[in-house]
Amino acid sequence: MSLLRLEKNLAESLHAVVKIKSTIKSTIQGQLSTYGLLDDARTSVVKDPQLKMEGTGGGAIIFVDLIR
Repeated sequence: MSLLRLEKNLAESLHAVVKIKSTIKSTIQGQLSTYGLLDDARTSVVKDPQLKMEGTGGGAIIFVDLIR
């Protein structure tokens, strides 16, 4: 469930940065290592994540070691 929240927060953040009207869909797959909540600030650490982002301008798959 917390990975879904992370995906939603990423999509909302990207939407706030992008000034053109577009639709962005992101998917994160990986192992959720740590999840914390302190003073309304969520911290998620995902090991070996694969980010798949699709939008009106195309799509990309990103491989990284760690997302925090």
